[in-house]
Amino acid sequence: MLDEDWADNRIKFKLIRALIDAVRRFRTIPNVKIVLALRQDLLDKVINFEITPGFQGEKYESLYLEIRWKKQDLVDLVERRINQLIRRRYTKGDVSFSDIFPRHVDAKDTMEYMLERTFYRPRDIIMFVNACLELVDGRASITANTIKEAEQNYSAGRLRSLADEWSLIWPSLNYTAHIFYGLKDKVEVLELTEDLLVERFTEIASELDPNMADTITRALNTLCTDQANFNSVRSIVVREFYATGLIGIKTGPTNSVSWSRNNAHARISAGELRPNSVIVIHPMFHRTLGIKYAH
Repeated sequence: MLDEDWADNRIKFKLIRALIDAVRRFRTIPNVKIVLALRQDLLDKVINFEITPGFQGEKYESLYLEIRWKKQDLVDLVERRINQLIRRRYTKGDVSFSDIFPRHVDAKDTMEYMLERTFYRPRDIIMFVNACLELVDGRASITANTIKEAEQNYSAGRLRSLADEWSLIWPSLNYTAHIFYGLKDKVEVLELTEDLLVERFTEIASELDPNMADTITRALNTLCTDQANFNSVRSIVVREFYATGLIGIKTGPTNSVSWSRNNAHARISAGELRPNSVIVIHPMFHRTLGIKYAH
């Protein structure tokens, strides 16, 4: 796997970048098509680590074909997986999602509830379903309370996974994500006050490796110095977390919520982020971050 430790990072990303450049060159050869599959986070790492003078990332965008899963694709995947698992262990007849899962969780369709807590990737929904099945081993059905109980472990696991995905760019993400702990699911940027950020950063500072500082930790660290520009620090922190997918941003009252996962190359500029812009914490992380629901 390209993201594993098969080479030192100092040369690994140079080699992957060279591979991408080679694919570009082969485009000029008739009747030859090379397909290179990369996860988005790995592509971002290559681009971020291997920026050279004159580099223009948009020149590579014509090469990209983003693979996205539709809701029905994921529903079908879950149905087939459940049918296979249950038939193998308990029955010879067909079994569907609705046969063992409740119809609703908190008055919301159960499948909708679970999919909202994913990045619309197979691995996420499969892990959520598996977490539920593990809690009811031997029982005939799953309750709404069971789903919520399973969601706690699932949510914590997804935060660790997110931190692992982005560890080379944001190595402290698993800790710095807790600056959002206990907040409402939707908060205005201005609610992230200097006192709040300093308090949360102080709580996690002892867990951080000073040799693994990233843009988020460096920005937060400046709040403890005389040179701090709070508005700039807050802007950096929010925009970096947006890039990870942990939060979405509604930049203005007439704008919809933007998620970097829906547009892998979208970025929020400093000028777009205003004090009354709304931060929306992704439902996948609500349980592990103790998020409260705004009314």
